[in-house]
Order: sequence, then structure tokens, then C-alpha cells
Amino acid sequence: MNVLKFIFTTLIIINFSKHLFAKDQCVENIINSDTTSTSNSSKLNTIAKQANFFFDTSQNMVGFINPGSSAYKLFISELRNKSPLFSENQTFQRYFANIETVDVNNIGGVTTNKKFYQCPGDIPSSECHKIKTKLSTVLSAVDFQKEENHLSIIVTDLFLQVEELLTKSNRDKLVKPIANALNRGEAVGIFGIKSAYEGKIFGICPDNTQTTRTTYSNATSRPFFVILIGNKDVILNFKNLMDEEVIPKIGEDKVEFNLFTNDIVKSPFSMGNWPTESFIKGNGIKQGDVVEGDTSSIKEFIVERGSQPLDIKINLEDIQTPHTLPMTNFTATTKAYMQVTKKGSCNDQWFDIGEHNNITYFKDQNNSDITFKIFSRNEDNHMTFSRNIDYIFQVDFQANDIGGSTNDIWMKDPTWTFSCEQSDLITDPDSGRTKFPVLNLNYFYDLLEQVQKDNFSKTSISKLNLAVHMSK
Repeated sequence: MNVLKFIFTTLIIINFSKHLFAKDQCVENIINSDTTSTSNSSKLNTIAKQANFFFDTSQNMVGFINPGSSAYKLFISELRNKSPLFSENQTFQRYFANIETVDVNNIGGVTTNKKFYQCPGDIPSSECHKIKTKLSTVLSAVDFQKEENHLSIIVTDLFLQVEELLTKSNRDKLVKPIANALNRGEAVGIFGIKSAYEGKIFGICPDNTQTTRTTYSNATSRPFFVILIGNKDVILNFKNLMDEEVIPKIGEDKVEFNLFTNDIVKSPFSMGNWPTESFIKGNGIKQGDVVEGDTSSIKEFIVERGSQPLDIKINLEDIQTPHTLPMTNFTATTKAYMQVTKKGSCNDQWFDIGEHNNITYFKDQNNSDITFKIFSRNEDNHMTFSRNIDYIFQVDFQANDIGGSTNDIWMKDPTWTFSCEQSDLITDPDSGRTKFPVLNLNYFYDLLEQVQKDNFSKTSISKLNLAVHMSK
């Protein structure tokens, strides 16, 4: 008798559990009709097949190796030593008048030695300071030689003349390789690092007739740059390696980094991974059971007549690839389904209302927090809903643009950049800068941002499934 009671009780529990965790197949079909996850679940690739190094050896670089110790010497030594941690193979090139290959067996210790920066023998020493391979030439070589999962690393002082940035034909030579990289799905990372410096700086606005001086010898520090072009995850792995051991020795206040990529969203909210704090319920809205069975992939709310909106908050720092430009111009589209009966096929039960822009609205932004609202009755042409009816909403939150305020852009900070109009003041023998900035760095940033904006398209930043009962 006890055995029969045990079996009977067990069957009741099993049946109850099946009912409790059973999925509403019609609801499941609707959820699966749209790919609600936009995250990349594939294994991250943090090792490049090959790293190709390009070292600027023009005369302006010599001042970085003259001090007994400098951030340049430390970073470049560690860059070379740690290369096996982010690449399987390495090649080394230097560029002065031309791009030349350096035997990998001869690279050890050379990049921080004066011999590496000597003027080629076929160039008169009096002409050496006038010669430098343009950055656009190096970028074009990188673009031409590009192979899958190769990482290109350019080390330079990024001293760009006006005509390189503002003359359309020359500007296009810089833009094209960067745009090609973004369109290949690659990223462009750029480190700016302030380093001790002892030496003469040449080529300060030589074609500007209003400039008194074209050289300067009183700088005790100036920035150098490391530009990386390749897989986004390889670049971020490289940065993490430097952050762990190298950057703390240099000083975090002396190092800046930006990443330009079309792969802006790293981990969007979708399905069941929305944080509870994302939902701010207005008066008349409460959580409650709407659909039967497993609801882990859908959020459920009961909305009373005359309720205030449901706010949905997304912290961009939780979903956006770090060090990228801020996303802007947010919108949302919403697919809606209304349950008209509980009998018949799924198509009979759920009526497809279609996709609409007047259900979910962008509300505001506070730093990295952006907020949307749904069920707002204060918007023009907002959609109205029948009462005592269940609905399913599939919301796609989107960013339509990229790039924002210039207030926090380090490349535009006066301590980092200057123009030819300011050069006489900055190079004054008595009162000039000891911490020497970079010529036209702000214009180079404008170029990078514009390339990023031109190659950015509307991007889904997160998706959400809602089951809602509109009560009487």
C-alpha cells in the first residue's frame, strides 16, 4: 500500500513539474522567429598568426633613446619581448627614406640603440633631418600586404605636416587603408605615450611662411605612438599584456588608448541575461505571470489602464567594446503580437501586428546610461492597445551613429596637440614648451573619427522579449 502511495505521489510531482516547466510552443515560436541574440559566442582569437612591426627611424625619433631611461625604450623593449604572447611569428621593418626589412635575428636590443636610427649612408648628413617616409606610405604597404589574422604595428612620433592631413589627395591616402581595415572587420588601435626626450625636433611647419623656427631643442618629453591594425581581440589582448606589467612602470597618467572598429557591441543584452535593475516600473506596472511554463527568455509585466511608462535602462559600459567611440542617436523598433484566442494553431492564436517605431522610444542619456520607455501615452502617434489582452513585444534597441562630444578626447587636448599657428609660441627659446606636444594630432583624430563614422551603420545594441498583459 505504501509503495502504491509512493508511486502515485511521484506521478503527481512529475506531472506538476511538466506543467510548471512546459513551454508554450506558440510563444516559443514567436521568440525564435527573430534572432534575439546579437552576441558573438565564438571563441575569442587573441593570438595573431603573424605580427609585422614597422619602426619609424627618422631623426625626430633619436631623442627618445638619448635619455638613460625613457618610456619609449621601456615600451619598445617590452613590445618586442612580449610579441610571442600575441603572435605566432614576427617580421620587422624600419622606415626612413624607404621601408626596409630587418633580419629577425638582428632585432634584439637594436630598436633602442642609436645605430638603428642612423641616417642611411647614401644620404648626406645635412639632408637627413628633411627625409621621412610618410605615414600614408606605411599604411598603404600594410594594406597591400594584408593577410588574414596578421597584426601590423607601427611605431612613430606621428609628426604629420598640414598637407598630409588637409590636402584631399594626401588625406585620401591616409583614409583609404584605415577604411579598408574597418571594412575587412579589423580594428585600428592607437596608443599615445608621453616619454622622456633629449634631442632636436626637426620639420616644425617648414612650409609655413609665418613660422620663425622649424627646429626645437628644449623638449624634455614628447609623445610617441603605437598604431595597431588587425583583429580587435588580438589588439585588446596586446593592450591587456601592456596594462599588466608595462603601463604601471611608465605611469597610467602618461598613456592613452583608443580603438576604432565596426564591431562596437561586444556583449549585448538578449534573451534572459537582462539585469533586473534595467527595468524601472512606472505606477500601474508590475511584474506578473503572463505566459505559461518556462519564461527564462522573456520578461513579464502586467500593465494597468492609465499606467506610467516602463523605463528600460542600458549601461553602455556593460555592452560596448572598451576604448571605442561613444555610440549616439538611439532608436528602437518593436515587433508586436496580440493573443486573440487560446485555441487553434499558433497563427490563429497570435495575430502579428507588425514592426513599429511608435511603441518603444528613446528617453534620455546620462553619461553611459541610456534609457528607453515603452507604453508612453505622451508621445505623438503612440500605439494604443486593447485591454484584457496578452501581447508579446520584441524590442530591438539600436545606435544609428557614433562619435560624440570632443570634451574628453585626449588627442584634442592642448597638452597633446598644436598647430602651425601656435608653433612660434611653443618653440620660443626662452618660454617654449618642455613637454612638447604633437603637430596636428587633433586633425589626425578628426580623420580617424570621420573614417569611423563613414563606415559605421545602424547597429543593434541589445534585444528584449516582453510578455505583457494589458489589464482592464
